[in-house]
Amino acid sequence: MENLKSRFSNIIKSDAATLVIMESKNNSKKTIYNSVLANKVLDDKTNQILQSTNSTDTGESSNPTKITHINEPRKINKSRESSTRKRPQPPLTRSKAKKKSKLTSQDFYGLNSADAMALFVLAYGYNNRLNLATVNLIPQRLAPTLERTMKQLTLSLPMAVTLIERNVILGLKNAKTTDQLSTLINSLPFDNCSMMFLRLAMTKLSALWSANLLQIEHCENWFRGNVYADVFDAIFMFDGHIYEAKRAECHASVIKALKRMKMLDKTEKDVRVDLLCYVRKYGDIFSCEDKAAGVRDDSVEEDVEKAIKLREKPLLYWRSILPIPSEITNIESISAQFFGLSLTIYGSRMLSDGKIIHYKKCTASIPPTFDPDSSQAAHFLLVVLSLRRTLLLNYKKLKALANICEVDSIQFLTSNSTDVQYRPDSQDSYNDSESDSNESERSDPGWEEHERLRRLNEMITEVKEMRFDEDVMTVDDWEELFST
Repeated sequence: MENLKSRFSNIIKSDAATLVIMESKNNSKKTIYNSVLANKVLDDKTNQILQSTNSTDTGESSNPTKITHINEPRKINKSRESSTRKRPQPPLTRSKAKKKSKLTSQDFYGLNSADAMALFVLAYGYNNRLNLATVNLIPQRLAPTLERTMKQLTLSLPMAVTLIERNVILGLKNAKTTDQLSTLINSLPFDNCSMMFLRLAMTKLSALWSANLLQIEHCENWFRGNVYADVFDAIFMFDGHIYEAKRAECHASVIKALKRMKMLDKTEKDVRVDLLCYVRKYGDIFSCEDKAAGVRDDSVEEDVEKAIKLREKPLLYWRSILPIPSEITNIESISAQFFGLSLTIYGSRMLSDGKIIHYKKCTASIPPTFDPDSSQAAHFLLVVLSLRRTLLLNYKKLKALANICEVDSIQFLTSNSTDVQYRPDSQDSYNDSESDSNESERSDPGWEEHERLRRLNEMITEVKEMRFDEDVMTVDDWEELFST
């Protein structure tokens, strides 16, 4: 053993072992030096990028080519990479999408309502869609700007009733006993559809309140047959000469129309709704979904999402049939959602560049019991009457815009086609200077075309200015009706 120890001692003290140990120490020092140097270089580059980012955010000028060079990945040898500790990636300059999400009211200065809404879609929408009914989507600092824009575009449901209807609803609001309510119902005339609807709806509500039936949980079919049919569906029954109202598991016709026009894939599934108002020429103009109060919340959310997709389909179809597609901005797609005794009305509108916004127009509720202050019931009936008038006005605008060129052709004996196909001239006609001059005159729009465009613009302006009938009172807040 002593022999072996002495032999190892001699080897360690030899010149060869000393060279190996010194070389190993030098390699370790080089590795440590390279690691420290790499860290310093990376810190310097990170500081440069941070300075460039700050100058970009504050509006200072910077060299984009230099920033691009800095952001390129640094090539490091594997030996250095293994010895260098991992560091987080330096922050890059903010993207345009990130900048748009931090809008302020100054960004909307000087914009009209359509351009302001388009800016909201770009900043907070997805895939050119913006759902304004989403909670906590728009920051609080932009609330006044958004409310002003929505008011200018008339996205909320306007309260629209005649003076007689107002007096009836005011009488319901002031009825303190069921006897006073019965006296009011018996005094209603049968001279128009609104009075017949109010008489039917108030009679049904009085019966339900007297039997306390609305305080008991019921299934969806019970609500549909015993509540919705008389206090909501009946308002559409009186407009059968304009549209057809269908109830219970109706197939949306617009899906089939878009498939025929090859604007939807053939594998797209049909959509069924609980209530549908349908016009043969223009498709579905209104839909409604029902859910009992005891169902799961996710079931109601599925109906809401289905309604959003369904409201987009008529807008696409209507734009395709309008002679001037950009005028789709004047048309609205409307749907409703019942959740027990609560009613929510939604709307969708397409901007001129194809962006679509979804929003909540109004909410109302049926009281489960008779209340001496029946303002809740009065508000519900007021909303239903206003919804009917809004649908009719929307249909009136759609019909006028779709037939605008046809009406001009009939009144002024002009061609309704803007895509006339001509056969080529014969070879001899090219040698005729008179034919050449006539052809040049044909290629330039003449005074007749200018006059036709002027007439069409006037008709479009008339459509935009369409309002409710003269005897209809319109306010934004329903309580203003009873203070005037």
